[in-house]
Amino acid sequence: MANKKKLNKALKEKDKESYLKLLKQIRQEKNIDEIAELFSSIISMYGVTIDELAAINYYTFNNALNVPVTKRMLEDEFEINVNKLGVEGKLKVQQAFLSVYNDKYRGMVRKP
Repeated sequence: MANKKKLNKALKEKDKESYLKLLKQIRQEKNIDEIAELFSSIISMYGVTIDELAAINYYTFNNALNVPVTKRMLEDEFEINVNKLGVEGKLKVQQAFLSVYNDKYRGMVRKP
């Protein structure tokens, strides 16, 4: 995978600009498998443990929940106030989004 090689080179060289450029390219392509591979490379490169990965996943999703447009959508469409959700509530919302994604792309999601 060419993008994985570019990512590894950018990370090794601590070339933030190349890394961001590559992420923007992948974002435009919106290939979930490519994005997952890049994150897996970072996780592997830094030796992230499973509990650290769980914390990173929660942190990332929590940040996404707190984006104003996401907060409004959850409030307007589902009457969910993100500010009132605890950890369990946020994980339930994440589980619901994952379930919708899997249903939408069933058969297209790569099996580990």
